[in-house]
Amino acid sequence: MPDANGECANVRALIRKSRDSGRQETRFQAFCELTQKLLSLTVMADGQRVGLDRSWIGDNRTRLLVGRSHDSELNTIRLRDDRFLRVTMTLRITSNDRFAVPRSSFQYQETEGDQSEIFRYDYLRAQKDEHPRAHLNIHGRLDHDVLGDRKPLQDVHFPTGRIPIEGVIRLLLVQFEVPPATPEEIWMPVLTTSEAAFREICEQPLSGPDHLGTAAAG
Repeated sequence: MPDANGECANVRALIRKSRDSGRQETRFQAFCELTQKLLSLTVMADGQRVGLDRSWIGDNRTRLLVGRSHDSELNTIRLRDDRFLRVTMTLRITSNDRFAVPRSSFQYQETEGDQSEIFRYDYLRAQKDEHPRAHLNIHGRLDHDVLGDRKPLQDVHFPTGRIPIEGVIRLLLVQFEVPPATPEEIWMPVLTTSEAAFREICEQPLSGPDHLGTAAAG
């Protein structure tokens, strides 16, 4: 059984490695290992993994972190409730050598295909339309007639603060009751340790379009 203090120490070490100056590939891999650890201690089914992809990226400073299902185009991982989480995060080493995540998407879904979405958290630092840069889409039975032009409620982009993967994992464990891989005494301090480090450097976007330009934080 994992030890909470030991796992928190491992998390802090991986965070430091991703932020420290050094080989870019080492930093990307450290963040990937951190994400794998957070998921494997909590909601991810045995045998699942995340990985780095740069097959379509021509920039040495950028990688895509994705779920690694049997179908490489789906970017999903199977969860311990036999549902799926689609994970995509754009990782970047900035020109001033900071580690940043300028784009992320976490989609909880009933089946492995894209058409069974339950909810999705998106963050896009360079959002080009009128939607909030950090937002939540909710699917399911959403038949309240509260919007004009017969617009379905699932098309509404609810503004949120920036939600990291730790927040999504906690939501799945506590609200959706996904069976955890380890006891609460393990996963709760691990998530808290990791999210606290994220909050130290992350950008918190406005609730609507930022016409003054975007910040350069993590």
